[in-house]
Amino acid sequence: DVRALATRGSAKAARGDVDGGIADLSEAARLAPGAGPVYVARGLLYAGKKEWGKAVADYTEAIKANPLNPAAYLHRGDAHADTGELDLALADLTRAARLDPRNPKAFLDRGRVLQAKGEFAAAAADFDEALKLSPNLVPALTARGLTRARLGRHEAAAEDLARAVAAAPDDPDPRVARAELLAERGELGKAEAELTEAIRRAPTAKAPYAARGEVLAARGERARAVADLSEAARLSPDDHRVYLARAKVYARNREFDKAGADLDVAARLRPDSADPHVLRGEVHRARGDYARAAEAYGEAIRRVPKNPEAHAARGMMVAAGGDYPRAVADLSEAVRLRPDFGFA
Repeated sequence: DVRALATRGSAKAARGDVDGGIADLSEAARLAPGAGPVYVARGLLYAGKKEWGKAVADYTEAIKANPLNPAAYLHRGDAHADTGELDLALADLTRAARLDPRNPKAFLDRGRVLQAKGEFAAAAADFDEALKLSPNLVPALTARGLTRARLGRHEAAAEDLARAVAAAPDDPDPRVARAELLAERGELGKAEAELTEAIRRAPTAKAPYAARGEVLAARGERARAVADLSEAARLSPDDHRVYLARAKVYARNREFDKAGADLDVAARLRPDSADPHVLRGEVHRARGDYARAAEAYGEAIRRVPKNPEAHAARGMMVAAGGDYPRAVADLSEAVRLRPDFGFA
């Protein structure tokens, strides 16, 4: 029956047979098209495979079956956040928090979206709420620490991150966050030491290798940076951000072919992201190929039409090619999207 199929599908997925789990849950959904929990369960499996469109579609079906299902809104919000659809994510996570105000994850995840939007005071308020519900929630302490730093509350930020490290000394994320703040202050040696300790405690975690790689790149130790970023890629081969970071290091070394190969991987992993194409434009620009740079920035704009950096960069490239009307149009759009660009 439907319940048995759903149970079997979840069990298969837990054993690592995700496709088998999806197949069983799909059959359950066919037999009971109004069973919201089945769609949520299958959506989570699709999300684990980074098949975001399918995940969002399943969460939407669950909401149709039960518009008061907080889990469906929560997971759809998270999927939107993972694909950069921050406004959609914010709406869903707000709905989830209203439907289930005792769930700290709804506030934590909404706070992260607000943080990504640069709305740090509102993000801090959500992290406060998550911590009222779960006082030792390490991800909330970590996120609030970073947000307090953005608000200039550096002592409070340090206290949050110290609490997070004390509560979970082997969790790399609080140490990575602490290293990020150290690096921003120019204390690269201390940041490296913090990340080395994170790696010692969690040698199979990707994040500290990726972060240490970026710190080493900032120190000019590019060979060591590439080694760390390569280890991060080995540990998490589906994380496009690692390939972007390594491509930047290769580009600084003028190893443009290696940078291009990493950007190909990043673009394949996240075809909706503008970032690989913006960086590819920078690579072509460094090589003096302004026409191809303009094409790359155009690909970024096609994916994220409201990307002011891509409009500004394309404007400068087409200006270098003598197409001043297009240049003015792009630069004007960049200023419209972000008035602090400083040119018109």
